[in-house]
Amino acid sequence: NNTSNPAGNFFNDGMAFYNQRDYNNAIVSFKKSLALAPQNLITLNNLVASFNELKMYDEATKYGEKGLTIDSKYSLLKNNLYETQKAKSKLQPDANYYINLSYNYYVQQDFEKCITASKRILQYQPNSFLAWNNICSAYNSLNQYDKAVEACNNGLKLAPTNDLLRNNKAVAVQGLQK
Repeated sequence: NNTSNPAGNFFNDGMAFYNQRDYNNAIVSFKKSLALAPQNLITLNNLVASFNELKMYDEATKYGEKGLTIDSKYSLLKNNLYETQKAKSKLQPDANYYINLSYNYYVQQDFEKCITASKRILQYQPNSFLAWNNICSAYNSLNQYDKAVEACNNGLKLAPTNDLLRNNKAVAVQGLQK
């Protein structure tokens, strides 16, 4: 790795992940690259493409529009953004869509959006212990252990023997004791 170009290193990591179809890690790497080189249109374009692969169209739109404010004629980005809008218009979100969205946000360490997506799962499947587990995990990651315990308790009412929920609750209780 070239230590004199960390933005380029993160970009290259992102491309390697993208080529392996590991879009979540590609996004994490591209975001790190973008933090160091915020005007890089190729990075923005690859973020749009990665988000599109995960059906995360709101995120794709956000980064695509940012890129077009830098160069409104960048055709590759315009094409990807067109694909975003076309796919978004056909999207019919359901519980599984929000389960995937919640997971993707969690892996990308966007915990607030993970919680929001998990709450959408509950609108479709009020008895989803998985949604409560995701909420609990995200609150643990945010060090909001009181909210994590509450979420885990809600999930445990639905699935009293679920190990994921019990383990996440233990993490939250431990966090409260610090």
